Amino acid sequence: MTDSHQPSKLTALTIRRLTLTRGSLTSILQCCPALETIDLWETTLIPSWNFDDYQHARVNRLTALITDTFDDGNPPLLVHFPELTWLDTYYDSSLSAFPTQKVKDTVSRWCPNLNYLGTNHTPALILSHLVANVLFGLSGLVFNYDNISPEVILALLCYPDNWITLSVYSLRDYYSHSVDDPVPMVKDHFQGSRWMIQSIMRGYSKLRLFHFPDHEMDMDQIDRVSWSCNELKSIRVRIKGLDTKERIEGAINRWKEGKKQKSLGKEIKNPEEEDDSIEARVARHLLQFDKLRILWLGTKTCAL
Repeated sequence: MTDSHQPSKLTALTIRRLTLTRGSLTSILQCCPALETIDLWETTLIPSWNFDDYQHARVNRLTALITDTFDDGNPPLLVHFPELTWLDTYYDSSLSAFPTQKVKDTVSRWCPNLNYLGTNHTPALILSHLVANVLFGLSGLVFNYDNISPEVILALLCYPDNWITLSVYSLRDYYSHSVDDPVPMVKDHFQGSRWMIQSIMRGYSKLRLFHFPDHEMDMDQIDRVSWSCNELKSIRVRIKGLDTKERIEGAINRWKEGKKQKSLGKEIKNPEEEDDSIEARVARHLLQFDKLRILWLGTKTCAL
């Protein structure tokens, strides 16, 4: 047991679907100086006479509803977290009811370092509004692929120099894949507009991580205009035509061999340039990104 006279060494805390006074929350924060992550999902905070605006020096990630985070009736929850860099949140009411100015002012004043946003099942209209009109300093975003839309892509394109990581929520374990596991099905959602994703790859020069495992890219579209994301280190996508384990592994193995040759200072063999198979085309394309080390195309993740 922890000595009652010693501060807690807890670094992550979850308090969900409870009611707390602000004074109680402050006491918890004061007792946990090592805390870095706190989850207050659907936790109601009520005013208390002993409330103070204690600011925690280490919490950098918060999970809470928009309606709880920016409550008009109380000092905003973000008062306590000046070092916050990541906010996981959710909002599903109408856009007309969204507290746009309240959110902008609160984040600007209390959490100026906020740059990562997780939006859970927040609808596309609200998601695009958050990205384009509310939180201007974001460099990372994770959202539900079911909520992707042309409006979301256009919102992302408003600030092409900002984005470093873009990903979607997924329940897959990318690192454990048995030979007996089937290649996952590609979701039909947004495939008719998949060309819009290419605008991201062509315009985001600082992008390092792109994890869209439910999205299928088309090499014909990829080859039309070069990607500018030369900082790319990790990518998880599907490629049209890589629809079997053999083809996926074939593309990955060609990429690995090419990386090996490059690391040895050898020139990649010319015969590959004449190979028009989907495996060779994918490998050639990915070999343009010298910093790429993590690759998933539908089976197990390859990490160099």
